[in-house]
Amino acid sequence: MNKKIVISADCVCDLPERLIKKYSVHIVPFYVSIRDAIFQDYTEADLISIREYLEKDEVIVASIPASVEEYREHFLKLTENGTKRLLHISVSSNLSKGYNNAVKAAEGIDGVYVINSEFVSHGMGLFVLAAADLARSNATIEIILRELEIVKNRISCSFVFKDTHYVANNNRFSATLSNLMNFFKIKPILRLKRNELKVTKFCFGSKMSYVKKYVRKMLRKRKNISDDILFIAIADSSEELKKLVYDEVTRKINWKRICFQDVSATTYCNLGPGSIGIMFYTKK
Repeated sequence: MNKKIVISADCVCDLPERLIKKYSVHIVPFYVSIRDAIFQDYTEADLISIREYLEKDEVIVASIPASVEEYREHFLKLTENGTKRLLHISVSSNLSKGYNNAVKAAEGIDGVYVINSEFVSHGMGLFVLAAADLARSNATIEIILRELEIVKNRISCSFVFKDTHYVANNNRFSATLSNLMNFFKIKPILRLKRNELKVTKFCFGSKMSYVKKYVRKMLRKRKNISDDILFIAIADSSEELKKLVYDEVTRKINWKRICFQDVSATTYCNLGPGSIGIMFYTKK
């Protein structure tokens, strides 16, 4: 790793601990709000605890980004009073105030660069890994920033939702459209591209049926898909469903690496139970 360039990211990148350690990525935790209580992601809340809570008591949960003060403390610590350069990668600015808070926190601190990944979850995770790989190659900060703009066009980040109430409750989706879809049992596929979350396709049927259709739709143009790494974001505890997804993603593509990964508590608040996401690089 280039010792003069430190990589950090919002916890919403959902990278597994082993990759965080391997690439020396410094994580900024967000928060989860349940009723009047606030819990810090990673240390006080995870997907399992939030899922168990919701199964017992159906309440609205919300995610809260790190404050400007928390970002500033994080940046000052990692830059060591200006002796190191820091590249902080933020979750999509259209999905969270984290990016704006980070930009404000970086004001007046030499050597801090805040970049909007324009993604969430493992789509953002792929972006973070690309930045870390560039830093390991001793690329300058200028080259890293330029290359990351190219990487943005090579990431496919999508989700299929069992229930859109969660994404609507967090103001990521129209409440009226959400109610209509849930009433008619329509499962929307949402893609995040260039900072915009859009409904691109729809699925119907049982859970096993719509998940299978979703995976096949997303991997349909396999000749344009890089087989380097695939992230499968899971907000469901069913082993049967995990096996189905694995069988489908490996049906026609021989991936070098497949990462099944539970999403963070923050991401779970926005996706809701039963949601599935697949993220990968496309070819150059």
